[in-house]
Amino acid sequence: MFITSFAGSYFIIRGISLYAGGFPNEVDLSNDISSGGVDWNSFNKAFYGYLAGIVVLTGLSFYFQVKHDVDKQLRYAL
Repeated sequence: MFITSFAGSYFIIRGISLYAGGFPNEVDLSNDISSGGVDWNSFNKAFYGYLAGIVVLTGLSFYFQVKHDVDKQLRYAL
């Protein structure tokens, strides 16, 4: 449940960032860090807002999945 919560949250936030901007491409970010092309001053701080959104959305969707676990309800009904 946690993996699906995280993956869904990441894809939702990633989709929002395609319109809003500010979420760096992972491959480009890795290359920039390796080459020394990015440092604290040049790094887009909006990334941390997106990261917080992923964490919060993961928590909420995990909670929702735990509360609505159909397999658990079927196990106890039998």
